[in-house]
Amino acid sequence: MEFKKFLIFILIVFALFISTIALVFVITGSLKSFFNSIKPGITGRGVEGHVSIFILPRCNFGLGNGWNFFSLCADPDNKTIDAVIGNTSYRYVMRWNTTRMEWDIYSPRATENPFDSFTTNESYFTLLYSPYTMYIAGPENPDMNITMLQGWNAPSWPYVLNTNITKYFNETLHRYMMKWDNNAQEFLIYSPRSVNNPFSMIYTAEGQMLYAYSNHTLRYNKTELQG
Repeated sequence: MEFKKFLIFILIVFALFISTIALVFVITGSLKSFFNSIKPGITGRGVEGHVSIFILPRCNFGLGNGWNFFSLCADPDNKTIDAVIGNTSYRYVMRWNTTRMEWDIYSPRATENPFDSFTTNESYFTLLYSPYTMYIAGPENPDMNITMLQGWNAPSWPYVLNTNITKYFNETLHRYMMKWDNNAQEFLIYSPRSVNNPFSMIYTAEGQMLYAYSNHTLRYNKTELQG
């Protein structure tokens, strides 16, 4: 009886041993197949992939909550409002009407709008619900001649360039210049007659308003502006 129990024990141990060896072969074979599959040029096909590189446009600038005053610092092929700022959480876009001296308002919810595209020679207001970084792809804007009428105008600052405003602000033609303070949500006013002005520089893609004494042409020469 004792011998029979011993024999059964031996058979159970042998069966477990055989099962373990079989499992080792299965695992080893699977791992070998896996490693061969990722070893290019030996026994399997190599893993392939693609890396995309996105080059950010030079014309990029931040917009904050609330009203923002900006210009296009590049010349995109598609200048429709939807194409340029359609990815933002904007509510309105405003364009200065120099003839009537008032703002034209665009709303994506309106059935009819006074305009639906941007131009590179005007500054625009837009109301955003959340901050957004604008990236505008397209060629850089060239030298420009912008028609100015007597009174307030909203010419663009269409360059990836920071410069002192005295390089184009002409005291004999211009009385005031205004830039928008995004944080305070109000205009800052520059006057050549003031001894303490709130700004003296204009920065990439900023919006601006100039008060002109008379009709004239605002001329931007990039070489002079950069000098």
